[in-house]
Amino acid sequence: MSNNKHANACAFLRSAVQDMVAGVTNHLSSARLRLTGEKSSYQFVWIMLDRVSAPAGDTTGETYIWAHTNDADFMVGYPPSLCISLPVSRAAELLEQVVAFAEKEITNYGKVEALMQADHIDRSQHLPHYVGDSESGYQAAHPVVEHDGF
Repeated sequence: MSNNKHANACAFLRSAVQDMVAGVTNHLSSARLRLTGEKSSYQFVWIMLDRVSAPAGDTTGETYIWAHTNDADFMVGYPPSLCISLPVSRAAELLEQVVAFAEKEITNYGKVEALMQADHIDRSQHLPHYVGDSESGYQAAHPVVEHDGF
């Protein structure tokens, strides 16, 4: 695998997470990114950001962003491999922590295929899902065409 593929994957990742953080800070209730490696469909990571209420004891009244993966197994007490919650005012710090975690996760992925999903804060509108890949670049990501019927 070339270093170029990893650099492209990291650039795609950073752009996606920047948009996710900006969205959850402003108008989204959640944003999700799935990155799949070129070698196997079993080589993937989900990064999710959710707007949540302040934890118990926080008297600032500030909204928080919870960044996490979906690999937890609460039946056996296995936490998500990424689980960070910070106030919206510290979104830049959250961005750097999420990117650092995800860059390590995708070290051996090569080219990544991405699926990006989001939910509007008031759920009043359906937001399209986007797909893209690291070799085409983040700017080439495009909405998934949805079909009615089966």
